[in-house]
Amino acid sequence: MKLRNAWIGLALTAIVCACATTSEPKPVSEEKRVSNVIAAWCKAIMARDIEQLMTLYADDYADANLRTKKQLADFLTKAASDGYLDKAEVNLTKSKTMLSDHAATVGPVYLAAAFGKTKLDFTLKKYDGAWLISAMEAEEQD
Repeated sequence: MKLRNAWIGLALTAIVCACATTSEPKPVSEEKRVSNVIAAWCKAIMARDIEQLMTLYADDYADANLRTKKQLADFLTKAASDGYLDKAEVNLTKSKTMLSDHAATVGPVYLAAAFGKTKLDFTLKKYDGAWLISAMEAEEQD
């Protein structure tokens, strides 16, 4: 009887200790949320998945050439179908993220594919709590 009570006491102590040390998961930082968008962008561009890629862009997106989200989608769809995005590779090694309250910049991001090489700089903004690409600058590389 004493042995059984000892085991019950030990089991209850273990449960209490486990519950006391279990903590809530840490909230995801804003920088990590931005990083997740860029990682998703990399995955989608390398897979030439334009539909998925466009989910990462804000509806009011405009690039340096004043191209809208729809125009960008059309451009990328044609580029993918013509093979220009084949063998796409993304290099983030020199990329830095700068955050403010509701905006972030990420760059340089280097993209190489059948079309050649380009350097990209992204601007992201928060829309209803989610980070989306609101602008992008591209510069052709040698």
